[in-house]
Amino acid sequence: MANIVLNKISATCPIYDIKSSSILNQGNLIVLNAQDMTTELGVYTVTACGAITDLNMAIVANVPLSYEAEKVEGDFSLAVGQIGRAYQPYVGMVITIEDSQIDGATVKDQFVIPKAADLKMAAAATLGGDEAIAFQVKEKTTINGVAASKLLCIKA
Repeated sequence: MANIVLNKISATCPIYDIKSSSILNQGNLIVLNAQDMTTELGVYTVTACGAITDLNMAIVANVPLSYEAEKVEGDFSLAVGQIGRAYQPYVGMVITIEDSQIDGATVKDQFVIPKAADLKMAAAATLGGDEAIAFQVKEKTTINGVAASKLLCIKA
């Protein structure tokens, strides 16, 4: 479970309906696989990135409408087989995700990149050049009192 803030999302940013055989948290980086064109029209089956060079990556951002006063978006995760939403990263996109969804310590002006065989992204001091997607840490902050990083997409 984790929080996410969509700080700057273009009106033309593709948003996908997704489902997974794993529990997904806000800010997980997934790969879009087969699209169901029969029973669940248009829903993509998603998995963790196999490599940092994978194409068709998207960011899980599926915040439900909750009517329970004691619940916040960070109390939510997307259950196995449940349909949710994911946004396709693009250069200039700005999101804020909890540091718990990033492996390693994030540092302002350093980077966050895909992590092979994992739903979380990874902190990196430098870029290797092979990453399909890369974010730069623009600010260290909090969401609902939890440590978070504001990320600018610099490669997609």
